[in-house]
Amino acid sequence: MRTRTVRTVALACLLALLGCAGEEIPRVERLIDPYPAPWEIDFAGLTGSRRGERVEATIRFESPVDTLVVDLACRLTPACEMVSGRFRAVDVGARVEGSVRPLSLTFQGGQGGRPAFGARLELVSEAGTRLYRVTLPPTELSPAR
Repeated sequence: MRTRTVRTVALACLLALLGCAGEEIPRVERLIDPYPAPWEIDFAGLTGSRRGERVEATIRFESPVDTLVVDLACRLTPACEMVSGRFRAVDVGARVEGSVRPLSLTFQGGQGGRPAFGARLELVSEAGTRLYRVTLPPTELSPAR
């Protein structure tokens, strides 16, 4: 009986780990309510470039009626540090702008190949209110047009 219990527990742990191993996707959450809620807006791309220790990136999300654009400038020291960040959004017809607070930044790749950039960011209104949280897993940086 003991062997069966051990196998059952091991199988349950394995299934739990496999369920948590799903690939993370870019997403945005609204922070206006007491609890974060998903914003149904699609990831439209990540563009930018690296020049030496400086990385500039633009993250875009879009839906038929809403848009979110986040502009970032970062420095590699060797960790990725945000130098500046601004966002602008149209959310249910309302235009919103503000600053970006980095929760975490990831930069992978050198100057020879296509780098990847990832981030968790809080977007804050001009009045200082936390409005959105953006999660971007490491994503290949496409050249700016």
